[in-house]
Amino acid sequence: MFQNGKMASTRALEPLSFAKHVSYAAPFFPLILVMIGYYAISAEETWKVNSNNYKLYTFPKVDPEIVPTKYFLVWIFLTIFLLPLIDYVCVRHSNKKLRIISGLNVAFGMLEAFLYNVAFTEFGKKWVTEPRPDFVDRCTGSITAMPTFDSDGVIICTRTIKEDAYLSFPSGHSSCSFAAGVFLTAYFIWLAYFRKVDTPWRRKNGEWIGKLSILWGDFAYMLAIWPLIVALYIAASRVVDHRHSPADVVTGSFIGTLFGLAVFARVVARVGVMEKTYMMMDVSSGSKFHRTNTDTTESVPNNRETEENSSDSDAAVF
Repeated sequence: MFQNGKMASTRALEPLSFAKHVSYAAPFFPLILVMIGYYAISAEETWKVNSNNYKLYTFPKVDPEIVPTKYFLVWIFLTIFLLPLIDYVCVRHSNKKLRIISGLNVAFGMLEAFLYNVAFTEFGKKWVTEPRPDFVDRCTGSITAMPTFDSDGVIICTRTIKEDAYLSFPSGHSSCSFAAGVFLTAYFIWLAYFRKVDTPWRRKNGEWIGKLSILWGDFAYMLAIWPLIVALYIAASRVVDHRHSPADVVTGSFIGTLFGLAVFARVVARVGVMEKTYMMMDVSSGSKFHRTNTDTTESVPNNRETEENSSDSDAAVF
């Protein structure tokens, strides 16, 4: 095929498919890392509590926790489950299959960020093996009695303690909540302001719909920061519960933020390219179609030039 005297390359653009265009495989590698971290690696007790540093670990053990593990995991996985529905409702272009696939890719992206974060946090815990701030309470059953030490100055535990007592750094609750919170906040801001799709408040070209749409956008922005507020609350609760030191929490929050942003950037790139490519094309019937690539330096003739060329051609015939 020739355009303006130059050949244009064509290549078939395959129809949208749930099997090919949904990132099912994205969470599998980090899931393998999580399993290795939990079951194949054991913590070596390298950080000893002794007569010189034991006062750092004399905080009382608090039960129950302010945010139990099961509750914050329910928050994360419930959000992952609801993301495809949220994406489908807020995105308004006509290609329904594309809307479903995009929402699924966002959900799998959040799951991927969560699993990568869990894996590397677990590796860090079992590498550092820092005792928790309430270690003496777990070890002796009391924070008021004077602990005893062996000939090397290492504390003698009168109670059986679990491996978890040595897994303080970094904070897993903080890293996981920030991985989810940063991913969600970035997603909602992207959806409200920057995503090139039609939404109830903004068109894909950035034009706001109606007089109150900007206010709705600002309201959506305020709602977008709530996942971060939840993450901050969970992280702070770990210090109040004496499960972690402030350094543990800050480091865990930093790790979670890195994984949340890194994976979200990949999701935006994948979903953005897919929507740009397929949004204006009807692929629901499964028909084959082509995308034409031409030299970008060529000037595309306008309608007036086309009509003039057609008139000249007709005149030459007659």
